[in-house]
Amino acid sequence: MKIAFFSSEVAPFSKTGGLADVSGTLPQILAAEGHEVVVVTPLYACVDRTRHGLRHTSGRGEAPGLGGAEIWEGTLGAGGRSTARVLFLSAAAFDRANLYQETGRDYPDNDVRFSYFSRAALLLLKHVSFAPDVIHANDWQTALVPVYLKTHFLSDEFFSRCGTVLSIHNLAYQGVFEADRWRALGLPDRLFRMEALEFYGKINLLKGGLVFSDILSTVSPRYAREIQTQSNGAGLDGVLQSRAGTLVGILNGIEYADWDPSRDDNPFPPYGPERMAGKSTAKKILLEQFGLDSGAGGGDPAPALLGSVTRLDPQKGCDILLRGLFHILPRTNARFVMLGSGARDLEAAFANLARQFPGRVGVALKFDPKLAKLVYAGSDLFLMPSKYEPCGLGQMIAMAYGTVPVVRLTGGLADTVRPYDENSGKGNGFGFESYTAEALSRTVQRALHIYRQKSLFSALQQNALRERFTWGQAARSYLDVYSRAIRIRAKGGE
Repeated sequence: MKIAFFSSEVAPFSKTGGLADVSGTLPQILAAEGHEVVVVTPLYACVDRTRHGLRHTSGRGEAPGLGGAEIWEGTLGAGGRSTARVLFLSAAAFDRANLYQETGRDYPDNDVRFSYFSRAALLLLKHVSFAPDVIHANDWQTALVPVYLKTHFLSDEFFSRCGTVLSIHNLAYQGVFEADRWRALGLPDRLFRMEALEFYGKINLLKGGLVFSDILSTVSPRYAREIQTQSNGAGLDGVLQSRAGTLVGILNGIEYADWDPSRDDNPFPPYGPERMAGKSTAKKILLEQFGLDSGAGGGDPAPALLGSVTRLDPQKGCDILLRGLFHILPRTNARFVMLGSGARDLEAAFANLARQFPGRVGVALKFDPKLAKLVYAGSDLFLMPSKYEPCGLGQMIAMAYGTVPVVRLTGGLADTVRPYDENSGKGNGFGFESYTAEALSRTVQRALHIYRQKSLFSALQQNALRERFTWGQAARSYLDVYSRAIRIRAKGGE
């Protein structure tokens, strides 16, 4: 199958969030399965062309029809794996230090930048003679691709058999712009209506993709159901309900080679299911790193260490996490460490928590990949009380290190964390439904009760360690979706 993958960010070249990780990994897996994959992405000023070995390939100046843009090329994949070809579109619109915003404010011309990219990406495929069987677009930045295919390129034989898939990675980000910006999109006026791109008097780029794409996907089955409800649909629940038959949820995976406690290059001794001593050492190192009292000694188990690696954002449940910890810590001997950064008020609140509980709470207001691995490995329980979570990777990574997740059962968290049943011994974590600090506190205290029963908790850790959420599984599901999109296109739509 010939697959074109359009994304506004692709790791390791450019990244602001999880979209980049998906865009940098899924195409590699698809290529390794024998499919021909071309990724198209903007070439931002922040992309290090030399470090990534990018080559200028557009020959004499520019590709035809791209308004002065140049084409650069790189690859995804190494170490003997099949590679995906990456085409970068270099244009003045992307010659900026950041991807979408400056000093916390979106660039005011993001509609122009990414509508241009969506059209140019299609022209770029023609320029390199790559006629795809399917185009996989992602989020609002490329949501206009299926719109342009069914307007500007409707009679173009090059794309006549091409199916389209649009993935929603986070419905909260929709690309909404004022109505007076309509002309910049180059779309016919008949599409500025409620059944197409009009959204409460404004333009909604994501909505356009939801209406015009052959298949819609999102990043977990539970999230696919949640976004069809008024409470979680962010104003698009009606559109998504109308597309329910062509909306699927596919869990992201993680690269277990990157999150492997048995590796020798970790900041703690290697460990695995058969030899867990290294995990205890990781806990000791983590406590020392944050200057916390281990509380070890006597006949009782050492105090449990609760961990969090997160973006400090209301979506991540930081408000109930803070209130819950102020309830949990005075009533237990648990310790807590957090690694993350984000909203300044939340950073200040967590710094205050550390001051309130010296020797028991450690907070690092930054992101440090090496320290993140230590938090994942050294914690006993990993807290993710998200308000909503399209997929979530932290809980998967925690389980890879034998760290038991405590989550709010929403989105991908509900699809990956099975609440522990001490009677059957089944389950891989703990979960709660109600978005309250009280529900979080009760669930953590139940987890601490199991933690104090060493044999039960050891078995639960083993359950977590054995879980696997691989990109191979995800890729097979996407291939099924691609095939379905191609069939829909061949029939002229469903």
